[in-house]
Amino acid sequence: MNARECMKVLHVNVSDKKGGAAIAAYRLNDSLRRAGIDSSMLVCNKVTTDSSVMDPGFAFEKALVKIAAYVDRLPMRFSKVDDTFRASLSYISSPFFSRKINLINPDIVNLHWVCDGVLRPEFLPKINAPIVWTMHDAWPFCGTENYVFDSKRYVEGYHQHNRLLCATGFDFDRWLYRRKQRAYAKINNITFVSPSQWLLREAKKSVLLKKKAVICIPNGLDTNVFRPINKQIAKKILGLPPDKNIVLFGADGGASDRRKGFDLLSGALEHLNDSIDSNSLLLTMYGGEAPAARLAGYPCHSYGRLSDDIALVLALSAADVFVIPSLVDNLPNTVLEALACGTAVVGFNIGGMPDMVSHKENGYLASPYDVRDLCEGILYILANTKNNDFGASARKTVLDSYTLSTQAKVYADLYRELLI
Repeated sequence: MNARECMKVLHVNVSDKKGGAAIAAYRLNDSLRRAGIDSSMLVCNKVTTDSSVMDPGFAFEKALVKIAAYVDRLPMRFSKVDDTFRASLSYISSPFFSRKINLINPDIVNLHWVCDGVLRPEFLPKINAPIVWTMHDAWPFCGTENYVFDSKRYVEGYHQHNRLLCATGFDFDRWLYRRKQRAYAKINNITFVSPSQWLLREAKKSVLLKKKAVICIPNGLDTNVFRPINKQIAKKILGLPPDKNIVLFGADGGASDRRKGFDLLSGALEHLNDSIDSNSLLLTMYGGEAPAARLAGYPCHSYGRLSDDIALVLALSAADVFVIPSLVDNLPNTVLEALACGTAVVGFNIGGMPDMVSHKENGYLASPYDVRDLCEGILYILANTKNNDFGASARKTVLDSYTLSTQAKVYADLYRELLI
């Protein structure tokens, strides 16, 4: 098949730029278009001015989409759920999406994050084209959970006897699991894609996807945009002190998203006080406001939300180390962006982190949730920057395995296989 002329791909996501899944989906759409493929996006919340992105054009349709999202989230407010890991019920589909997908008549439908009233599982068998589902979290093979921590119900099946003791009330997880089970059984041509090896392994262990095609295709990013800027120049442009070590934390939602582990970073900084004077280090962060002017004795500066890639590249390039203390994560865009800008990454050895971070080569993988080891990781990078070229190794990691052109080629090959 001639991809340049004949293949029409539609990506479905809640947004085109708001949130990690949206950014990854938008980058894939853009890279496919650069490769000559007729690719477009269908979203609830359009942020960009990109003409390839479609949203509810009329005010009435936009209102229905917002109502669907609100109503879809409503029952979970009456359920006892650990809000560290978001839960999505998906019992409502926006009429806009369920009608529009088949009207567009794509050759391939690539789903991304489709909760919050975008698509109900029951609608999936009604899609006329082969489906590729890029899993930005664990929700496609779980109950309502976007991520799981203690529970292994997705491996055993959602039964009454294996529900967590802390869970009370109606078992929404079991209800949604059964709905997914019935819907998936009616779909023959569907392929699930995991960006990380970790999520791939978990998906293959799950009851829901055990008999489905599940493969790994890492996310990519534009290495011409995300590239190193001289550290001192970046500091000067941002008005940062040239003589201080800069530790950077970044996450959508900032310190307020408990899954991103900002409290663990705070604990690591407490231990760091024994080794690094408070006058020689500055904590910077983006994605949300800083919780205080000082944290663990160190000054703290917030960039706020960085929607501009150039500002993000400057912040990443100015940092001596990027710290991501997530409790669980798939293949975070923030890590790829930091590595592409030549900044070493320190995080826990969890989720998709080992895919990207090579211990003591382009960063440091701390023992999970050990704040002392996280502190050791920060110290190791800062102490060895002059002797180890962490930046070159970080940049090489992305150039070797995480470019947009590589991602687009692998996805295009998958689409062609599904259309044979």
